Formats: sequence, structure tokens, C-alpha cells
Amino acid sequence: MSYLLYFLLIVLSVADYFTTFIILSRGGVEKNPIVNFFIKRCGIKLGILAIKIVPLLAMGVLVYLYPSVTIDFLIFLVTLYCWAVWHNFREMK
Repeated sequence: MSYLLYFLLIVLSVADYFTTFIILSRGGVEKNPIVNFFIKRCGIKLGILAIKIVPLLAMGVLVYLYPSVTIDFLIFLVTLYCWAVWHNFREMK
């Protein structure tokens, strides 16, 4: 179950990346101050990518080492990313 949730988290992260990129390219503003920090220092593409890769890799290690322990946290993250992607799609209209 944790591997499936992790895969879903990756898919949602990719969707969040592209929708955020589109919004920012159209003049939108990133509301997350941490992501905004990386975008200002590295640019839109690399800034968003940098903030996504490290946590996804760390989560992958945790899923591999402790699959049964990470299920609740993955459910939380998948829910959070579902909301973020949904919100981004609404912003794109």
C-alpha cells in the first residue's frame, strides 16, 4: 500500500510542478514562502524542482525502509498534494 501511495505522491508532485510553473509563467505568485525562496534564488523551473526532489527522495528511502510505518504520513501528503493540484487548476482558469 505504501508503494502505491508513494507512486501517487510522485504523480501529484509532477502535476503540482507543472501547474505551478504555468501559473507563475502567467504572472501568478507563489504563496508558499519556502518555495518562493527557492524560486527567487534558482528561477522558476529549478526552484520548484529543487524543493520537490529532496523531500521525494527522502520519502522514497523511508517507504523502502519502513513501508508500514509511512502509510499514515503518505495518506496525509497525498491528500495535501490533491488539494494543492486542485487549487492550482482552479487558479489556472
